Amino acid sequence: MKQADPVEEHAAEEATHEAESRLSRWSRRKQASRTVQNEQDNSVAAASMEAETEDQASQPLTDEEMPPLESLTEESDYTGFLSPKVSDELRKLALRKLFHGSQFNICDGLDDYDEDFTKFAKLGDVITAEMRHRAELEALKKLQQQAVAEAEAPVVEEMPAGDAQQSVDASIRESSPFEETASVEDESEIKTET
Repeated sequence: MKQADPVEEHAAEEATHEAESRLSRWSRRKQASRTVQNEQDNSVAAASMEAETEDQASQPLTDEEMPPLESLTEESDYTGFLSPKVSDELRKLALRKLFHGSQFNICDGLDDYDEDFTKFAKLGDVITAEMRHRAELEALKKLQQQAVAEAEAPVVEEMPAGDAQQSVDASIRESSPFEETASVEDESEIKTET
């Protein structure tokens, strides 16, 4: 067998190209590109048909076929939980577990409310200036309330029961205007009777 010289082949192609018209050359190239494109489309169609047949062969997963949520980790495959036959509750629980993982909970430091402000660090024995000031204000307020309460309370002296009765009677006599008129009337009755 005789091997073809690449230079001779190239020269032969140039001779045919010169003989061809421009339109025929375009037509030939267009046909060649169509055949290549059809071959590619056929391979893509065959691959998609294989994928469809695999999908049809595998039935949609249900709740019973899903792994327990406790066994799932960050590396687990959660795509089965997106099957249409999986209940919404199970899907939500699985996605909640996925999104609570460390790869989704990254604080970028730009949000003001990323931190948990509901739990405070205990101060222990430390007393701040504000705490000391409040304690002083509360103590002062209590002292003022006690002083007001003592000023309002009447001073009651302890005395024997008999003396207390006499002082009450005396205060009634001194302050009651009705007793004076009554005593004057009593004296006039006494004078008229005699």
